[in-house]
Amino acid sequence: MNLQQYMESAISSSHHVLLVCTPPFASKANQGSGGVGYEKGIVTGEMFTNADDDAKFIPILRNGVPSDALPIFMKSRVFLDFTEKTAYTESLENLLRHIHKAPRFT
Repeated sequence: MNLQQYMESAISSSHHVLLVCTPPFASKANQGSGGVGYEKGIVTGEMFTNADDDAKFIPILRNGVPSDALPIFMKSRVFLDFTEKTAYTESLENLLRHIHKAPRFT
């Protein structure tokens, strides 16, 4: 299987896709360059096709600030902030709650 087929198959068959956002990732996605550019095409296609499932793609802010690290196509999404070491445990709990559909308060 070539890389493009693998990316298409992995993204379309996954229940959740984590997008680890950093300034270099956002730059490549915005320019449509390399593997990140190809990934962007697959993700945006799935986002439009399955507009009712906004929980599949989860932006994770790992480095930088949102204005520089989130690609344009992800700026309207709520992201999880993993930039602060002191808040890592809380961010991880929020990610797991999102994936398992387990709200903090019922």
